[in-house]
Amino acid sequence: MVRVVAAVDRPAMPIAFGLLCVVAYHHYDTVYAGGTPVAARPAGSTGSAWGWDGRLIMVAGIVLFTARLRAPLAIAAVLLAVVFVAEERHRLAAWLATQRRS
Repeated sequence: MVRVVAAVDRPAMPIAFGLLCVVAYHHYDTVYAGGTPVAARPAGSTGSAWGWDGRLIMVAGIVLFTARLRAPLAIAAVLLAVVFVAEERHRLAAWLATQRRS
């Protein structure tokens, strides 16, 4: 994804790295929170994250329609951050509820 952005709209590179950081944090959180017994992810959060292939298709679709990637990538980064923070809040609340019961 970063290579596509670099080839099409070089000034959008910081935003592409921001999107990459949001996704990397989510993967880190998923791996290290996997060992804690908490409730499943909220319904809809998995599909709304699009997966690696979905995000790459999103960038390719944006490139087909415009060469300006800054605004669409920033919107995608913010939306994904909101989804991931809501998911983490749900998991943390479930974990706290299990701690209070015991």
